Amino acid sequence: MFYFFHDSLNGAPGRQSGLTGSPDIPDPPPKRPEGLRGRLATVRQAVGGTMAALPRVLGLVWEASPALTLGLATATALAGIVPAANAYTGKLLINAVVQAIQVRAIPPCPTRLSCRRRCRCSAAWPRSSPWP
Repeated sequence: MFYFFHDSLNGAPGRQSGLTGSPDIPDPPPKRPEGLRGRLATVRQAVGGTMAALPRVLGLVWEASPALTLGLATATALAGIVPAANAYTGKLLINAVVQAIQVRAIPPCPTRLSCRRRCRCSAAWPRSSPWP
């Protein structure tokens, strides 16, 4: 038979495992800074600590594998460039679609087959046309 909360069969209580209650009560977390200045000071401290450790961390990573370090740097740079390239490609695609819609909306020039812009051909346009 299994006894979860007792060490022996005589009913002597065992040590508390934390399931029924912890003998140690943790301290409450420290108060977070209030106001913009306090938050900026906290951010400045965190960034300063990270920047202070950065040369040592990069040195350790470089010593472990220079090739993988360069590969990781290249992959990180590409991961930053790919979304910008996707956005630019989308912009070009949308501009091409809008231009195609605009070109289709303009009636062709009746006097010139190669004219692709609004021209002011004199009498070739019908009188009911909105184009001059």
